[in-house]
Amino acid sequence: MQPHRPSHPYLPLAFHVSRLALVSMFAGTWVLARGDGFQFGSLVVLQMGDGSGALTSAAAPVSLLEYDTAGQFRQSLALPANASPARLTVAGSSTSEGYLSLSSDLTSLSVVGYDAAIGTAAVASANSATVNRVMDVVSAAGVISRFAASPSLLSGQNIRSGVIAGSDAWAVGSSGGVSLLTGSTPGSLYNGITTLRVANVFNGDLLFSTQSGTTTRGIYQFNGLPTAAATPAQLITTDSASKPVDFSFSADASVAYIADERTTGGGIEKWSHAGGVWTLSYTLSAGASRGARGLAVDFSGLNPVVYATTTQNELIKIVDSGGASVPSVLATAPANVEWRGLEIAPIPEPGETAVAAGAVLMGVAVWHRRRTRVKSMPQVAIAGR
Repeated sequence: MQPHRPSHPYLPLAFHVSRLALVSMFAGTWVLARGDGFQFGSLVVLQMGDGSGALTSAAAPVSLLEYDTAGQFRQSLALPANASPARLTVAGSSTSEGYLSLSSDLTSLSVVGYDAAIGTAAVASANSATVNRVMDVVSAAGVISRFAASPSLLSGQNIRSGVIAGSDAWAVGSSGGVSLLTGSTPGSLYNGITTLRVANVFNGDLLFSTQSGTTTRGIYQFNGLPTAAATPAQLITTDSASKPVDFSFSADASVAYIADERTTGGGIEKWSHAGGVWTLSYTLSAGASRGARGLAVDFSGLNPVVYATTTQNELIKIVDSGGASVPSVLATAPANVEWRGLEIAPIPEPGETAVAAGAVLMGVAVWHRRRTRVKSMPQVAIAGR
């Protein structure tokens, strides 16, 4: 099958935001906050809570922590959490929320949550008409903008992850399945499988992970970027006890890494594609009695470098030289917070203040896990479609 090719180019984020002012579900087009720009190649960790008290199911604040690849802290960027309708909070003690995704053109991070005040009880169970499900985007320059909000989708359900491509945005939740947050007919697109975790766009296709059932766990793939009801195919089937969360594919789709949050038997699974079949090569340890949740992979060297957040609130690094490769801990979260999502920092749009020189930006294609920019590079079909 030929790679899916979008019917429209992926345009700069500023254009996306202005277009979305016309979308009925959009809560408004405004810049919420601005932090320092991210450094090229750094790691961004999503933190739930501010350390002021133990996390519960009540709404908690969100911040993005920037570390370099040696584990040196650079900055913390807090998402607005006080003024409605610009706020974004999460269910603090939820292990299924707080994941990050890069936009399809790699220029922004997407964060999903609730338009609810800090401390709102059982926020994930709230009706979305009262507590809108929202998505913010964060650019390479550290600009936080509201991208979409829904007063109806994922009502009474966790919103766990979301991703944008062009002017459209998708989110995944618990029994709410996969939802389109934007467009003229936003709504639920697929609810055949529940317990969804992370959504990503790879080479023009929407993918998600799920912990549903016994034979249906793993990674699923839509053919393209659906804006109407569609059924995905199961791309990689993980074992019946696995708990897949975040995932990453090499540019040629010959290797995939999947974070498994089981504390016994979990870690980072490496899958290889050959002869039309995906096969589990081995599972990298995330540390004793630890599973992995957030995931980012640098495929540029001879040995891929895997970064992950663990079930013990650590940021780890593994140079994958084989199944016996051991993790090193780069950073550990303080008390009363949770670390979830992990991504390599987005690349700047033209005209944004950036720390990367043009020559370095050209090298991003071999640095990040989704290294084929639709604007300028041919797509590679995921093997096994």
